Amino acid sequence: MNWLQSLAGHGSNKTEETAKSVKKAYRSRIRYYLDLAARDEFSRSKLQRSGIVGEDELGELFEWGRQAATDIAHLRDSLNETINERNYRVGELEGEKETLYQQITGLSDQLDSRNAELEQTTRRLEAKQAELDHAVRKHYEQVDKLVLDHSRDLDILETRLNNEKRNLQAQLLVSGDKSQAWPDEKLRTQFRELCRIVDNATATIATTVDISSQVLSHRLDPNNSLSLVKGRPHFWLRWRVWSVLQAGFFSLPFGFGAFGPDRGAAEITALYRAWRSRLDGSTDSDLDIFHNNEVANRWRSITFQTLAAAATDEGSGSLIQLGHNNVTHVTEQIISLLSVIASTQLQSGLQGEMRTAAGLAYELALQFGVNPARLVLLAAERNQTVVIGGSNGFIDCEDGEERGGQKVQVVTVASPGLQRIGDGRSETTQKHTVVPYTICTLRLSCNMVMLHNQRGDFKAKQPARIEPSRKSKENKTKFKADAVIGGLRERPSGADSLLALSEACTSVGPHNPIIFTAPSRDMKGLWYVPTRGIKPGIGVVVWLWLVTTLITIITICSIRSAPSSWRITRLLHAGMALLCLYLLLHCLDLTVQQAGTAVTYNYIVFQSMNTVWRTFSDVFLLCGCWLNILRHQTPKVAVSRSDMIIAGTLWLLGLYKLGLQFALCFAWLDFVNIETIDSIATARSGFDVAFAAVYFATMILMMGGLVPEHGKRFLSPWEPFKHGDDPAMQRCLERFTEEIHSAGWASFCLLVRAFCEVVIVGQLDRVPKELLKIYRAQDVCYSLFSVLFVISTAGSIPSGSDNDPDPWELESKISSRLAEEQRRLDEALQLGLQSSLNAWPEEADRLFKEKLAAVTESGTKSAPVASVVLDSLRDQVQQEGSDERLRQGKLDHLARMGQDLKDWIPVYKWDGHSSDDHVVGKGAKS
Repeated sequence: MNWLQSLAGHGSNKTEETAKSVKKAYRSRIRYYLDLAARDEFSRSKLQRSGIVGEDELGELFEWGRQAATDIAHLRDSLNETINERNYRVGELEGEKETLYQQITGLSDQLDSRNAELEQTTRRLEAKQAELDHAVRKHYEQVDKLVLDHSRDLDILETRLNNEKRNLQAQLLVSGDKSQAWPDEKLRTQFRELCRIVDNATATIATTVDISSQVLSHRLDPNNSLSLVKGRPHFWLRWRVWSVLQAGFFSLPFGFGAFGPDRGAAEITALYRAWRSRLDGSTDSDLDIFHNNEVANRWRSITFQTLAAAATDEGSGSLIQLGHNNVTHVTEQIISLLSVIASTQLQSGLQGEMRTAAGLAYELALQFGVNPARLVLLAAERNQTVVIGGSNGFIDCEDGEERGGQKVQVVTVASPGLQRIGDGRSETTQKHTVVPYTICTLRLSCNMVMLHNQRGDFKAKQPARIEPSRKSKENKTKFKADAVIGGLRERPSGADSLLALSEACTSVGPHNPIIFTAPSRDMKGLWYVPTRGIKPGIGVVVWLWLVTTLITIITICSIRSAPSSWRITRLLHAGMALLCLYLLLHCLDLTVQQAGTAVTYNYIVFQSMNTVWRTFSDVFLLCGCWLNILRHQTPKVAVSRSDMIIAGTLWLLGLYKLGLQFALCFAWLDFVNIETIDSIATARSGFDVAFAAVYFATMILMMGGLVPEHGKRFLSPWEPFKHGDDPAMQRCLERFTEEIHSAGWASFCLLVRAFCEVVIVGQLDRVPKELLKIYRAQDVCYSLFSVLFVISTAGSIPSGSDNDPDPWELESKISSRLAEEQRRLDEALQLGLQSSLNAWPEEADRLFKEKLAAVTESGTKSAPVASVVLDSLRDQVQQEGSDERLRQGKLDHLARMGQDLKDWIPVYKWDGHSSDDHVVGKGAKS
């Protein structure tokens, strides 16, 4: 008896018909099932090959069922592996998708940045190309003009050269002997040669030795003339050499000083007295007789011609010997003077030049006696008013005769001139300038001068002006950079400043026609006049340099350490960089002023440019500070319309203020009408105050917006952070709290700086006498709170390092890490559950058989309905307490088993009693 029959409860004592009927019934049901399972020939042949369709249909059917269940389990395993691989691949693809999205976002930002840079570069190149085209056109125009001017000057010089050549050729016929009177052309030539020798020697020394910084004795500078020509010491040195020559050879008129001021003058004067006593019996030694006496002038001319001839022929007379000794003595005096000034032994070449100059001066002094006319050296007194050019014999040491007809004030004489009066015969009064003399002048005229301070502002106005230094004849393309303030530099305080010059000019008063004249357009040359600013004080300069160095270092470190997630701070960093630029240039400006370095008037353009960097820095710092505060509250900063309105107002006021600043600067340098300049200055001052006031009001609004609401902390994030229990997040939040406080302190420093600026700007026009102190206070306050602001700002931005991460980035990293861990746990659990589910079909079959065997007592009792055994298995699965998904999967499999066994009818085992006996037994008992 097979296993199914034993489970069905059949016994060996059962009747033959009953066993056969049961077997027949089971066979019919098996065939019916096989017909359903193998509807096609292919399936039927497969079943036949497998041995299912044979004699033992029930055993083979169970075997086939077991194989089918095994195949189904393998198929389920393969399907689960396929699903797991698909889920893993989907996760990888999602990660790659996120990475690609971040890369695309970064590349898009880089592309936008590169496009913006390319556009800016293109605009700069276009502007540069336009500038170059304009420069090329201007260059060609200047070249054409220079060629035309050169051709015109060449023609003029050629004409002059031909005329001078003809004059010289004509005079060579009458000037073959040095003992004869030289004509005017030869006098001019020889005198200019002497001037050239002196000029070259003094210029050589002045370029190698800093004469202006020396403290000279009264013997070297008896009139303190060097202080009047600071910046042009070669003119003073030239006049000192000429003073020695004049004292040695021209101390007496009419050539009587040629042999020396002492013994030589005494001997020639004694000779003159002896002739005079024989002429009219007079014993007077004065030389007034030569002014209008023809006989006396003839005697003088013959006498000096004789002396000149003897000097030329190496005569040995006492006067000739005294003349040679005088030449040697004057040469030694000049060499000694120049050696003391140069603080070294004079070069042999310069010594030879000085000997030549002394010999030539001796010959000219002899000509003063040889010429029957009266020859005199032209010289002017200090502070004398003279007229440049014409027949006056005055030319400027720098400008030549370009300012002909203008009245000037003499500071010192650079080189004397030569003048001939009369002809020594019938005419004794007509003056003729053979060689004009060169003077250094103090040139003043009345036009209102606005004095500028170290910021390029214009506050004080005084009726004084320094005339421009014009082009030199020797070099028409180079402007002189010298300023001669004259007697005004001798004032005790502020002598090197424009303010001292203006005060000195006001002390003169409008009644002086030399200083106060009508304004003229030639004042544009003031661009190139050197001046010195008011010294701010060494303490302020040193403090600003220290602050500038500190701010620059902190700014560089902050820019380099700023993480990419805080790109919103680029505006703030731009403001800090502009602040460094402004402070650096401002320190250089104050250093130049403190050192007393002379700069030209167009230097105020550089000072005005500093206002540009400061204004841009102020606006960038304000906007950047607000964005930095918002960034501490949310990583996605959105700029509101009110923010744009406030920033636009500041930009409008700042740009208009800068426009007025440059309008005022160029109006001043272009010497526009003073009323116009004053109106521009007033408007600029008003906009300056308005800008400072709006800036301060904006800071108050910003600080008001930082006040936390009820129940919230200062600058708390708009959304609370997650993962607060994570140790790394706790450390990050502690550090971030400190950075939030630093951002608040930075805003407070900017507020205090804005308040100080409002107060100081308001005092500039109210207390002009304390202007320098106000500017010092402004520099100190501005720099002090700027360095505090920069330090606080640098401490408010996370560095992005492991020790100081961005909390939002750290939150994202922690969330990603936890999600990854959860995914791995889910995958491991899924694998475990799947493994359990894969083994459950076999386990369920084993448990089913065990339960069935236990109920039937190993086949000795009738089998129960299959649902009873499955219910007991379900109860066992419910009591296991495993994972819900695993429990549900097991229950689902048991449900499928119940569906498969729903048509199973148990066969009751015979217990040895017939049904009739059983009934009779019951009746008997009853």
